[in-house]
Amino acid sequence: MSAFLRTWTDDLIAGSGYAAEHYCALFPNVPPELIHAEIERAEQALPHAGELRVDAVLVERYHLIRLIGSGSFGTVWEAEDLRLRRRVALKMSRSVSLSRLSARKKCDAQSRS
Repeated sequence: MSAFLRTWTDDLIAGSGYAAEHYCALFPNVPPELIHAEIERAEQALPHAGELRVDAVLVERYHLIRLIGSGSFGTVWEAEDLRLRRRVALKMSRSVSLSRLSARKKCDAQSRS
C-alpha cells in the first residue's frame, strides 16, 4: 500500500478522512490523478455496514468481535485494534465513505453526543 493511501486509511479510521487535495499537498511527488484514482478505488472497496460480519478484519487492523448495535447512521462493533492490541468500538457508516464532508460532519456530531 502506498504511503499516501496508508495515511488516508489511518485518517479515515481516526474520523478525519480529508479530501484528496489534502493528500496531494502532503505527497507532492505523487501525481494528483493517481491520488484521486487510488482513493476512489479504496472507497469502493470499503465494506458497507450490512456486509460486515464477526471475525472480519478491516483495513488489516480491526478484528470484529461482536455487533454492539445499529441505527440509521450505521453499525457499532466491538473490535480489537491489532496494531495497538486493545479493544475498541468501531462505528461503520452506512454511507460509502466518511471522507465525504456531509458524512464526516454527521459522524463528528454523533461521536460528540
